[in-house]
Amino acid sequence: MNYPYLLIDISEKIAVVEINNPPGNSLTGELLKSLDFCMADFYHNQEVKAIIITGTGKSFATGADIKEMSLAKTAGEAANISKLGQSVFTKIEQCSKPVIAAIHGFCLGGGLELALSCHMRFASDKSIFGMPEIQIGLLPAFGGSYRLPATIGYGKALQMIFTAQKINSSQALELRLVNEVFPADSMLEEVRKIAVQMCKYSSATMRFGLQTVLNGRFTGITETMLAESEAVGKLYDMNDLKEGVFAWIEKRKPNFKDN
Repeated sequence: MNYPYLLIDISEKIAVVEINNPPGNSLTGELLKSLDFCMADFYHNQEVKAIIITGTGKSFATGADIKEMSLAKTAGEAANISKLGQSVFTKIEQCSKPVIAAIHGFCLGGGLELALSCHMRFASDKSIFGMPEIQIGLLPAFGGSYRLPATIGYGKALQMIFTAQKINSSQALELRLVNEVFPADSMLEEVRKIAVQMCKYSSATMRFGLQTVLNGRFTGITETMLAESEAVGKLYDMNDLKEGVFAWIEKRKPNFKDN
């Protein structure tokens, strides 16, 4: 598979996607489209059970391409840049397979918005996070106005957005912006270990789990509990739930078929 601005490696059921647009891995329109096509292909690829998104060089990603923004001739063209990023990141958030951000170096603006759209985030101890858009008169426009407050709370999110404050990995962990922090030289390998552990289990179960958790973010407890019950019913009609139950009873390792 060949996608502009992306380096892809698939092994052990894990797809590692490296953003490759030096020097800062800015998120151009073409890169966002490439990421969109890439994720769509992974959705249908049965050899992929989990996806890790990371960056090459010294950055995870440093946001939207400012030069592209400067070329917008109308308000509509400027708004369309925002809509493209929103669409791609929403698809990532709604992916039926776990998507993990492995963050090192700079994770700023649209790069942080990309990380926020992933289901889990892990960082190196040398990562820097921020929403610096206000410095050029802009605001988070790839979904960050919703996802950042939903993750770290409104007060801290507004402080980061309105002051262009940058935070380090320890602060990001304290704010629960990231799951864990690892040494820079081993971060990606540690994230791979977590993904390998996930891939031991049923992708069908993970798919329904993602659906119910995401459902809870946008609805309430009643709707989420209903979604949980419906998911259990659907899983019962498939192979893996029955296989897991009987394997436990028979004291053996389950042989999941991912359906």
